[in-house]
Amino acid sequence: MRLVGNHLHRLRELSRVVGPARALWIAPAWSVSRRYLVIARDLREAIDLPGPGPELRCTEANRDEAKKLTQLDPRLTRMELDRRFTEGQICHIWWVDERIVHLRWFTDRRAFLPFLGLTFRPQDGDYLLYEVFTRADRRVRGIHSLVAGASLRRARDLGYRRMVALCAWWNTPALKVGWKTGFRSVGTITAWQLGPNRLFTNSGEVSVRGTEMSVKGAVKGARHISSVERICP
Repeated sequence: MRLVGNHLHRLRELSRVVGPARALWIAPAWSVSRRYLVIARDLREAIDLPGPGPELRCTEANRDEAKKLTQLDPRLTRMELDRRFTEGQICHIWWVDERIVHLRWFTDRRAFLPFLGLTFRPQDGDYLLYEVFTRADRRVRGIHSLVAGASLRRARDLGYRRMVALCAWWNTPALKVGWKTGFRSVGTITAWQLGPNRLFTNSGEVSVRGTEMSVKGAVKGARHISSVERICP
């Protein structure tokens, strides 16, 4: 039942983003060919973006908050949460009063991407924006953009040199936030599901070797950041 619920949730989310009519043809095509834009933000460049107001506060998630996270985001299972924490990912929880309104997952370590079946291998100085989630009733209110500026500044202050993210080609709202906050497209990665086989095509600065993908053009001299330093902005 959880699997069926996840599929229905994804279809509803797709319809919300692209509209019911486009969702009807994107959904079947997406089951065969999943193309993601790989976008990157050079953290050495100026980050002239507004920050979140005092009504928004940030905490770092831990395993004890698993129930809250799975109830908020239907895509998350306890097994998926355990995998992310075990990999060393961190989750920033953004609150308004005592209500969670926004989640942001980050990592500077190898991270499995289940939607592709590949493992992302960051270059030194890279910070992967693994996933973003906003509560349904808080969307289209600019939270994503406001929090993005704070996250970029914090990553820069900790010594990261580049933030990387993957975004489905049809996810126009997320891409708009990306362009607004200084990200640029550095390539694409497409997973083709041909029967039991999955093949990959890539372009631009995206590299695929075996079961791993990475983004070329790492900043020379960038250092790797220890997980101890990674805290909320």
